[in-house]
Amino acid sequence: PWDLPDKEHWVYSGYINATVIIDNAVNSTMTIPFLGFKGDYRTVPILRPNTADFPYLGSSQTNDRVTQVMSANAAGVPVFDMVKNLPIVTIAKDHPTAQIRVYAISQSTGKPCFALVDGVLDYAQQNFIGYRPTTTFTWSGYGYNKTNKSDLKRLANGIYRMKVTALRPFGDPSKPSDLDTWTSGFFKVAR
Repeated sequence: PWDLPDKEHWVYSGYINATVIIDNAVNSTMTIPFLGFKGDYRTVPILRPNTADFPYLGSSQTNDRVTQVMSANAAGVPVFDMVKNLPIVTIAKDHPTAQIRVYAISQSTGKPCFALVDGVLDYAQQNFIGYRPTTTFTWSGYGYNKTNKSDLKRLANGIYRMKVTALRPFGDPSKPSDLDTWTSGFFKVAR
């Protein structure tokens, strides 16, 4: 359908019935299924778009959202003790993705490191409203370098943000434009 808006990423399908006629006689009939996509498939958002509900930063202690504080110096920055209370990132994937990465970004250095989290990070299926509507990642306070996963270490106390990237269809993980990205508000790690 040519008049559907590209930005809405419409998927449509149907069947074409084809009849083979040889010498004015019906020889056989074939049914051919088809599937179409309107728009640029590479721009399909992975992390649930157009909603303030997801992704969000939560607390393992209360299973609730924490207040999103967008300034590291503001009052009310959530505090995690990394023992009884761990930061949890909750996302809802509207589309499968080949790669999800979760980072912890130190406010003092500005450098991200891979956050050691639980959960499926590669070839992750989409979330369905009725069945497993969200995916959660609990951060243990440990991280490792992008190039050397053997250097796992406990990150220092301080102010952090969590960042989630999800690779769009046919995307190149080295190109920021091919990633769907979300960054949390600031929070404090105080062991």
